[in-house]
Amino acid sequence: MDIKQLRYFVEVAKHRSVQNAADALFVSRQCISKSIQNLERSINHDLFLRSNEGMELSEAGMKFYSRAEEIVSAFDDLSSEMRSCDVIRTNLNICIPETLQSFYQRKIDEFEDKYKNCLLNLTVCKDARAHDLFSKREVDLIITWNDQSNTKYVFDTVTLYEPYVAMSKKNPLSRKKKVTAEDLKGLKHVYYSDGYPKNLFMKFFSKEDALVMDDMLMIYSLIYENKAVFPLPGIAVTNFVKDIVYLPVEGYSGNAFGTKAMVSEEVLMNPLKKTLCVALINKLKEAV
Repeated sequence: MDIKQLRYFVEVAKHRSVQNAADALFVSRQCISKSIQNLERSINHDLFLRSNEGMELSEAGMKFYSRAEEIVSAFDDLSSEMRSCDVIRTNLNICIPETLQSFYQRKIDEFEDKYKNCLLNLTVCKDARAHDLFSKREVDLIITWNDQSNTKYVFDTVTLYEPYVAMSKKNPLSRKKKVTAEDLKGLKHVYYSDGYPKNLFMKFFSKEDALVMDDMLMIYSLIYENKAVFPLPGIAVTNFVKDIVYLPVEGYSGNAFGTKAMVSEEVLMNPLKKTLCVALINKLKEAV
């Protein structure tokens, strides 16, 4: 016995007709008839008296009807309540840098589609601001370029990447397929600060006469005019700009570059939130 059989039974009893019940439920007559037969067989009682004039409830059917109608009504009420109930949804506050949003957004959307019980509140900002919100316990999870050597809250590495460099096509190096740090020596470097006083790539690339800027348009203006080269993570190369090339930088295979997921202690103590965070992190790992 299941809820579908009970629903079909109640409709036939109301309409006193298999065909009318089938029309009301938008199913076939055969589907209703088979369901009623299986229900009668499972309880070992004939629920209807069948005649040319229609379907009348038997004595057993009348006893069965009142309870069946209550169950179907209660089931529909419960389904409606659960669909409209927001109090059981778990809030998850996450933060990602602006420079990672386009890379991860599709996977975030897929997570929201799958986990309807999670109310995801997404903040997009500078990477440094994400750390500030995390330290103030205003967010549960951040995805960051820079763990600031604060490994205590690093939960997992999300995406490994290779360093790239953006340069003007006017630069002779732009004709190469790859470059090395040695190739880039002597060239003026510009770094995107992302809210920090220094860029995480500065310890690997040239610091001499380097510029650190928070204005991406100004950075690309300098590149376009061949006044500087711009080291950046490979996964940040999402929008190609005319007359600018992006080349992988060799020689850093020993350095594991990767975005990190940092999770708050409160989340780790909450089994449901922790499960949702793990599910989100695993979904973000699928980004390519």
